Amino acid sequence: MQAQPRAQPRVVSYPGALLPPLQALTLVEYPPGHTGGAHAHDGYQLVAFLRGTFSFEGPGGTLRVRPGEIGIVPVGKAHRWLADRTQGARTFQLGIAPLSFALHGELAAVFGGRAFEWLTVPLGVDTVSRLAADARATCERPGAAAAALLLARALELLALTVRAIAGGRAPLAYAHGHRVVNNALRYLEDHAGEVVTLAALAAHVGLGTSRFSEQFRRLTGTSPMRYALRLR
Repeated sequence: MQAQPRAQPRVVSYPGALLPPLQALTLVEYPPGHTGGAHAHDGYQLVAFLRGTFSFEGPGGTLRVRPGEIGIVPVGKAHRWLADRTQGARTFQLGIAPLSFALHGELAAVFGGRAFEWLTVPLGVDTVSRLAADARATCERPGAAAAALLLARALELLALTVRAIAGGRAPLAYAHGHRVVNNALRYLEDHAGEVVTLAALAAHVGLGTSRFSEQFRRLTGTSPMRYALRLR
């Protein structure tokens, strides 16, 4: 008897070009037990679950994600995945390029290129379902400014994720460290193409070099001078 073909995921995606920093946006329904081979991404992968469970496996352990949760796979993290063996999984997925503080503010505190292990973030089934339904409607019936609407849904998901990670603490946008970093970023952009020293940058924001470097790295995931080199 000839073997039955393996069931494939059902995918809904936007047929046009997405706006940066959005690299990918898909709604995927995986059949029970569906698995994928080891791979990694050059951006962040966010997988929000509407139904079923999912396991990400890679060096350092396993990440199990349930309905109403988002699984975040950081940049360059090698992983494979396995959908629930009994009911599969229904997901809303984003691929996001690393963000900059200059353009995306406090969202870059989590998605700005920082090195961290994967994690799950609870948002609730209702929230995930609403965002997924909006994205699906736009993908299936794209009209004027459809890519902008999808970017808006993606940024809302990122913002809610950062809020959930912050756990109700004061928004980073009002923290002293964030104001310091924003001032430094504006200075670097105003002097793009020039040689800016660490001492001059720290003096501009009113801090010593060590304290300034520590705050900058904590919020951006990189050093001030490495960030400055990217702007040249």
